[in-house]
Amino acid sequence: MALHRDSGIEHRKYDPSGSYPFGVEIASMFDLKQRTGKTHLSRVHRIEFHMLILVTRGECVHVIDFEAVRCRVGSLMLLKPSQAEMFDLVSDWDGWIILFGPEFLFPAQSRLTSDTTLLNRLEDLTECMQLTESECSHLESAIEQMRDCCAVEASVSDTNAILRYYLSALLLRICLMQEGVTKTDLVKPDVMRFRRFKEAVGTNFYRWHQVCDYARALECSEKTLTRATLSITGVSAKRFIVDRISLEAKRLLAYTSLPTSEISSRLGFDEATNFIKFFRREIGSTPGAFRSKHR
Repeated sequence: MALHRDSGIEHRKYDPSGSYPFGVEIASMFDLKQRTGKTHLSRVHRIEFHMLILVTRGECVHVIDFEAVRCRVGSLMLLKPSQAEMFDLVSDWDGWIILFGPEFLFPAQSRLTSDTTLLNRLEDLTECMQLTESECSHLESAIEQMRDCCAVEASVSDTNAILRYYLSALLLRICLMQEGVTKTDLVKPDVMRFRRFKEAVGTNFYRWHQVCDYARALECSEKTLTRATLSITGVSAKRFIVDRISLEAKRLLAYTSLPTSEISSRLGFDEATNFIKFFRREIGSTPGAFRSKHR
């Protein structure tokens, strides 16, 4: 994992050290600690790749965007690019960790079905799910196959092709595991509309704060967009936008040294006072108090 800083927080890209040539990396937590050291893993960092963590021994508390996620054997965490995380290096636990960049899985034009990509389906999954003993065993076996594949004598391109195949099958199996226990009566157009909305919010939240901006870009009414968002997430489109702005504000306050005025500007507020009012209303504290608490 390569590192760079943005006014304080470490950004980690998928860039394996040494001579490792493959587009997906598989390691146990034990091996990762031995290779990178505890200091490297103990700092809060922002990832720019996908990460899967399957706990196979013990219990731990993994921090993802200010939320402490309690995990035990069979817990599967799915972290996405831009999320901030911190490993639990106090508890005695082990597990499999898989890292890969979004571009490795499929070329941009490749589609799993006619209307959805596998990466889109991953975006819909919750950050942590608890597997049954059978599901955990199946995933462990699949992960071990991927690890063993890296040791086969073959060209880099052939090995990457095999790894891509195994990874796609693994991720699709995870999607089916979770989708099997979620709502089955969602209207398909709402699902697709929400995915487009979620992608648009991720790209434009720092300049578009109103539902009407996204409805215009997606060529639908505000009412239609709110209905789709409610059906998928249980919250309104407006709340979804506000939550994304709030999350980024918390990340910048806790993990960077940027002044409040700069954060306000980055998030599209015309005045710092308006940002402070927004933050106090949504988070329940001033930006300064929040920053002091999470330093």
